[in-house]
Amino acid sequence: MRATYGFHVLILALPMLLLGGCDMETPSDQPPPTAGDLVVNEFMASNNSQGADEHGDFDDWIELHNRGGSPIDVAGYHVTDNLGDPTKFTIENGHGATTVIQPGGFLLLWCDSTPDQGPLHTSFNLGAGGEDIGIYESSGDPVVEMTFGPQTTDVSYGRTVDGGDTWAAFVAPTPGAANSGGGVNQDPVIGTPTLVPTAPTASEAVLVSADVTDNGSVAAVTVHYAVDGGSFAPVNLTASGATWSGSIPAQAGGAVVTWYLRAVDNDARVTLLPANAPTATFTYTVAGGGTAPQLFINEFLASNSGATPDPFGDPEDWIEIYNAGPTPVDLGGMYITDDLSSPTKYQIPTTDAAATTVPAGGYLLLWADAEPEEGPTHIVPKLSAGGEAIGLYTDTLVEIDSLTFAAQTTDVSSGRLPDGSENWTTFTTPTPGATNGTPGR
Repeated sequence: MRATYGFHVLILALPMLLLGGCDMETPSDQPPPTAGDLVVNEFMASNNSQGADEHGDFDDWIELHNRGGSPIDVAGYHVTDNLGDPTKFTIENGHGATTVIQPGGFLLLWCDSTPDQGPLHTSFNLGAGGEDIGIYESSGDPVVEMTFGPQTTDVSYGRTVDGGDTWAAFVAPTPGAANSGGGVNQDPVIGTPTLVPTAPTASEAVLVSADVTDNGSVAAVTVHYAVDGGSFAPVNLTASGATWSGSIPAQAGGAVVTWYLRAVDNDARVTLLPANAPTATFTYTVAGGGTAPQLFINEFLASNSGATPDPFGDPEDWIEIYNAGPTPVDLGGMYITDDLSSPTKYQIPTTDAAATTVPAGGYLLLWADAEPEEGPTHIVPKLSAGGEAIGLYTDTLVEIDSLTFAAQTTDVSSGRLPDGSENWTTFTTPTPGATNGTPGR
């Protein structure tokens, strides 16, 4: 599934890149690089399966490209995801050819918050909800300053021609290689759907609406619904601009309605939401019934150096969910996101209720590592230490809890004190999976 990108270059300031030792003899006797030789050529801010680093990890990445005629050594350069903090990460000196980009060549920076893995591994992740990329010379002079909008998992964003001025999305990313195929044959993009009303009674139809876009044109959108486990029936939606709407008929009180969306474009390319529908669906129950779960995003760590590793020993970001209610709550089927404009970014699996259930008065850790193959509590959204958002939603897209956070400090968590309260503080001694303690300790 492809997204419509809100990419905006704020500044493209490319000062002279000067090579020292101009009197040194070189075989090619090439001139030093000039302004504009070094560019950000492609990046991926949510990597689940597209290009692993040398350790086999699917990390976010930034591709640098040398469009000049001389090698560029980026040792000593600064890289950041926050233009207000230009020296956030510095590429180490002393690694020889590892940090040199040959003319016409490419270099990948792995944005994984694990700089101990090598000089090209930064101290931050990229935020899929949108943030900054800045590249600066060792002197502090800006090379590239740019801001990007929300991104889609496993879809990169890059220049359609290496070093060119036009950007596009790539469903087949090309990390460390020439760009090709951007903006071609994109699938329709279905935005976050809404229901009116969200808790219908037996006399109410439910209006389903969603924005649907395509790089060509949208041919048709349908909502498919089933009642109490029966077969799915389609309802054609009608368009008003980019918004498509249609109603699921009123059902009997207590009925459980499951539904999904299907969009088709002018090239007969199909997008489903949820992506693996009808195996996965949205659900609502007529006439409500039951009490909303008393769940809280209670504590989180967005930059983990290893003080609190996951069960595999990896230093992953984490989110702690606290159940303040009197009964256990299964998170299976709920949605969690790092972009509040995209609540359906990741659905927690329903395959292991024992692993995804928060006990009454207890806690559950979700590992924000983009490695769902490691288990149902390992989620696709990563957290950005530069600041972003966290949202938890029911399977019917009713918000349970959400927050936005600013830049975080490595190994210092943020959390509620006491558990489930409105008061937030920081903890230099994080308490994952346990009651929050004294702030600063």
